[in-house]
Amino acid sequence: MTFRFAFPTAAAFAAGTLTACVSSNQPAPTAAPTTTLEVSGLGCPLCGTNADRSIIRIDGVTDARTDLSTGEIRVWTEPGADVDPEAIDEAVRDAGFTVERPASSVTPAGSGGDE
Repeated sequence: MTFRFAFPTAAAFAAGTLTACVSSNQPAPTAAPTTTLEVSGLGCPLCGTNADRSIIRIDGVTDARTDLSTGEIRVWTEPGADVDPEAIDEAVRDAGFTVERPASSVTPAGSGGDE
């Protein structure tokens, strides 16, 4: 797997749209993320890269994107994949960060839990 990392631009700092993302050479996913979790301790783009990389190693996870401005990590999984949300939380903790709102507390997109 090839990873890419984009350094933030001055415009990203000014606009408050700092993100760090690690993924294969694929464009950003167009579908809604499968789950989103809040994480503390993400102080720089390298921190986001480390967290994303830990999550992407989980079988069934296709992408992870950290938004440094909000402290959120959005995670996408393969359709129909049975990814344990606790495994995502554990990967983030193993990378050295604190999970404030775990993936296991979030209803996956498309499951109808918000109705």
